Amino acid sequence: MCTIFSVDLLPVGSNGILSGNVYNDYSFNILGGCSRGNRVLEVGGVFNVNRKSMKGLQAAGFFNVVGDSADGVQLAGMFNITGRRVSGMQAAGFMNLNMGKVEGIQAAGFANVNGDVKGASFAGFMNITRHSLRGSAQAGMLNVVGDTLQGLEMAGFCNLAKYGKQAVQVSSFINSVHSGTHIVQISAMVNSAPQGTVLVQAGLFNLADKVSGAQLGFFNYSNKSSGVPVGFLSIVKGGVHQFEIYGDELFTGNIGFRTGVKAFHNIFSFGAGTGPGARLWQFGYGAGTSFRMSKNIHGEAAVTVHHVSKGAFYHATSELFKFHLGAEVKLMDNVSLAFGPTYNLYWGDALLPDYAGTYSKIAPYKITHRDLPNQFILDGWVGGRIALRFL
Repeated sequence: MCTIFSVDLLPVGSNGILSGNVYNDYSFNILGGCSRGNRVLEVGGVFNVNRKSMKGLQAAGFFNVVGDSADGVQLAGMFNITGRRVSGMQAAGFMNLNMGKVEGIQAAGFANVNGDVKGASFAGFMNITRHSLRGSAQAGMLNVVGDTLQGLEMAGFCNLAKYGKQAVQVSSFINSVHSGTHIVQISAMVNSAPQGTVLVQAGLFNLADKVSGAQLGFFNYSNKSSGVPVGFLSIVKGGVHQFEIYGDELFTGNIGFRTGVKAFHNIFSFGAGTGPGARLWQFGYGAGTSFRMSKNIHGEAAVTVHHVSKGAFYHATSELFKFHLGAEVKLMDNVSLAFGPTYNLYWGDALLPDYAGTYSKIAPYKITHRDLPNQFILDGWVGGRIALRFL
């Protein structure tokens, strides 16, 4: 049964006891109304209830409930509920709850809960999509996709998805996709994609199965990388893991560890040597790259910085910068020999008591010397290094 116009004070209005079985074109519900459906406009002071479908515009001071599908615009002071599908726009002061698919835009002060989304969801606190999201979801705290994310998730705290396909996640704390392809994750803290392929991860801690692009963070881990991990410490299960024993013109006994990939790896070192009238020791950190020249030979370049001390840890400025260019020759499985020249710059503080007797003599010879402001000095010389590497 259909009517063009109805006015309801309570759920039973101008259509009498048949209200719940009538489709209306226009409904004006002073407090609330109940109908089988609405086709153009429905306005309720408190609520609107359609047992089947809604088309056009539906607005209520408190809530709208549609048992089947809503096509058009739903506006509610507190919440909208639909039983099957929404096509158009939903806006609620508190929550939108849809058991089926949403195609369009929805906004809620607190939460949007949907079966599937093709479009955009905005929520003050969280968006929960039980199945697939194709589009975008932005929330003040949390986004959850129970199955496939194809699009963008942005959250103030956390984004979660089971599977990502050309997916982008941006949050202030954690992004997590269990598996997927072409995944981009940007977070201030943690990014995780334990299965599948990551295009880009940027955060403090990054975890991935495969990386095809880049990882940017303090700590990066992946099982396999055809891209570049850039961070303080990067570990690639199928990448570079080399221990080395090496010596140079200043420190005769050193140990080092190189980790990452050939294109970019972290270098950690510790060593000691006999300096000018004293035993000196160093610890250092840097980064390097290597490139294939032939089957058993790789070229390499590295930049490292080392803090140099005599006796106990020297708290003053005593920094040695090394710029290395050389070659690595494979001797046998898991054993190689690396060698090449280095250019060295030593930066010291000439005002300190230990400087004149020890640290001013660190350079074995000087090809450059500069007096810097505030009594700092910078000495330069050319040296070399030779290393035996394992793994």
